[in-house]
Amino acid sequence: MSPPPAGTGQDAPPQRARGPQQRTTPRAQLGQRAHFAEISPEVGALDEQAFADAMRADPDAALTLLVEMGAATDERLRAAARSLAARVVLDRARSGIPRRGGIGRLRRQSAELGGDLDVDASLDGLLEARAARRRPTADSLVAVDWGRPELALVLLVLIAFVLFEPLGLYGRWLKLRTYLQIFPFYRKGMFQRQKSYLKSDRLK
Repeated sequence: MSPPPAGTGQDAPPQRARGPQQRTTPRAQLGQRAHFAEISPEVGALDEQAFADAMRADPDAALTLLVEMGAATDERLRAAARSLAARVVLDRARSGIPRRGGIGRLRRQSAELGGDLDVDASLDGLLEARAARRRPTADSLVAVDWGRPELALVLLVLIAFVLFEPLGLYGRWLKLRTYLQIFPFYRKGMFQRQKSYLKSDRLK
């Protein structure tokens, strides 16, 4: 019998399956992007201050460049871009108008106040901006966000019913029905609330 081929015995180390290789972006291709020369003036360098300036000038282009630098061929630039991406996304997520807690209902509002973009309600503004070949402004877009009334009207109504009519609408109906049944012998103090006592209190 012929010996088994090398690498197929029990002592052979397991072979790892090779997945698809990740494509990287060369520096020459990144150099075609705006602000790349200022953000990465040399190989392996990433100027965070220059990136912050680019974010203020054009956030969409700056974030797109940051994503591409996260897949750069330069290992040091790639690691710096990925480290910066985590902090940039976190900072932008914390910016804006803070939301109050509590329950509410969905309401439409201007996109300047925040919320999720309502594409159907914003079609007019998007089409107008596309026809004029410009970016749509936030005041021309409509967003959807959870909101609640400033005054708790429902709570005030409930408190009023508890104080003046514990039985609610049913109590009002009983009073009206009794009034119609005994008319015209209705007395003014007939439906006045009286204090109820426990059985133990009555024996005192």
